Amino acid sequence: MDNEQRQVIDVEEILERYAVGERNFANTFIEGSDELAGADLREVNFSNSILAEMILEGVNFSSANLRKAHLGLSILYSANLQGADLSEAILTFSEFTGANLTNAKLVNANLSGASMDRVNLTNADLTGCNIEEASAR
Repeated sequence: MDNEQRQVIDVEEILERYAVGERNFANTFIEGSDELAGADLREVNFSNSILAEMILEGVNFSSANLRKAHLGLSILYSANLQGADLSEAILTFSEFTGANLTNAKLVNANLSGASMDRVNLTNADLTGCNIEEASAR
């Protein structure tokens, strides 16, 4: 799916719609924003969406559907991704320092070049995950 087939939504609209109970934002395009930092987006569906180059520090994506999402070059410091589905997601060169990926599904995800310092990967499914040049301390 190319960008022309994705719905472009600004962060404010997502937060407003989420607040009234909407969870499905699949196939959306959001780029280069820091307004989602610290947001509570539990169980949101951003499958096949573009959230690249975003500051997502402290965001709560627990149990979220981020399958095939593009989050490359994003900052996810201390993000809660517990139980999230990140299968086939593009996470290249993203910063995950202090993130919680407990029970996350990262099957065939691309984490090449990602920073994984102090990341909790307890029971995470990393089957087929590309971790080339990823770093962790």
